[in-house]
Amino acid sequence: VSTDLEVRRRALQCVATMSASDHSCGVLVENDVVQTLQHVALQGAADRHSHFYIAGALANLAKNGFGPRMVMDGGLEAVLLFGRSTFVDVQGVAAQAMANLAQDASQHKAIADRGGVYLLVDMSRSPDVHVRAHAGTALALFTQSAMATNAHADGTGGKGKC
Repeated sequence: VSTDLEVRRRALQCVATMSASDHSCGVLVENDVVQTLQHVALQGAADRHSHFYIAGALANLAKNGFGPRMVMDGGLEAVLLFGRSTFVDVQGVAAQAMANLAQDASQHKAIADRGGVYLLVDMSRSPDVHVRAHAGTALALFTQSAMATNAHADGTGGKGKC
């Protein structure tokens, strides 16, 4: 006999597994799975395992080139929520999702506007090495992007004015 919670966990585990495939990501996004994941995440009724699978699916979507759509469909809000989780494994996957999103400089504004940079700084102080590593990666990507933007803005091309 399965409980509703067990069924939900298994369904979310399947979505997380499917999201690891490029082809499946497209199918998931086309069928509004991100909005469903966000809804389940924001309900607050889900458990640690459900949050882990949701964060994993969102991390995979961001890694596989669907970050902009994930952000547009509300997935970033779930990632930010999970970054504040009391469960370090959930935080770790959320930090991984943020690092995957940060690979695309066009997503930096959305992350920053929602307080994601502050969250990444907090996560960089985590006692967990995986959380720190993913948060550090994301912050480094933000820094590289900012340096490139500043270099082009000051006309030096990143070579300085000397």
